[in-house]
This record gives sequence, structure tokens and C-alpha cells, in this order.
Amino acid sequence: MKYCIARFQEGICLNPYEYLLDDNNVMLEFDTKQLAVDHLNKVTESDLTLEQWEEECVYIKIVE
Repeated sequence: MKYCIARFQEGICLNPYEYLLDDNNVMLEFDTKQLAVDHLNKVTESDLTLEQWEEECVYIKIVE
């Protein structure tokens, strides 16, 4: 199972998700939720938990 980082477009839950992409416009995939959270914390220079990211409307989702 792989995980990705997503949020609703424009921050509106009626809109579809948009996903974190790499430089080649390919969705970034992570082996665990924690690795995805660690990546977010590294690129944003923060130290949030999964729950805190969800409060910020950033979600770790299973790649379908």
C-alpha cells in the first residue's frame, strides 16, 4: 500500500483533491503515512503531526 499527500483544490471540500507532485508532474508516493508526514515537515520546516496536518486541510491518502 502506498500513500500520497492531498488537499482540496482552493481549500474547498466540494472541489476534487489536488496532489503533491514531483518535478516531472508525477504524484509523490510514500510507503507509510509517517514518511509522508516527515516529507511535509521537511519541505515546510515544521514539526506537525498527522492530525495537525489534517487540521490544516492537508491529508495523507491511500493511492488508488
